[in-house]
Amino acid sequence: MTCDDIRDLIEPWAAGDGSPSTEAAAHLRACASCQEALAIATEIERALAGADTVPIPSRFTDRVARAARRERSINRELGDAIFHAAMSGALVIAGVAVWLSLASSGVDLSSLPLAAISLAAAAAWLAWLWSGNETLTQR
Repeated sequence: MTCDDIRDLIEPWAAGDGSPSTEAAAHLRACASCQEALAIATEIERALAGADTVPIPSRFTDRVARAARRERSINRELGDAIFHAAMSGALVIAGVAVWLSLASSGVDLSSLPLAAISLAAAAAWLAWLWSGNETLTQR
């Protein structure tokens, strides 16, 4: 057995979970480094066993879980806001691209309020998403 093999087993032995095999015990007798590691681990276990426990405040778990949910909700809201802004920007860019494409192809756009319609549609979509309707963004 090598020191690496023994080091993986020292913590359980110090905690009283099992005992060294014949081969491991032989290594422990011959290796000062592993003996020292076992002695330190045993001392730590003894100190922890004698330590006073700290009482957990009432409803501690509920408060931690609530804080974690709140944090997750804030992160999701930020992600949703970024997504909605990007999609609104994409709609505006698409509307402008269509407008420019039509204008460069010789289509008379003076009677076609495409840009206004595109911007109004993008604004309506953005308002709908930010109003709390999460139909498109539910995960």
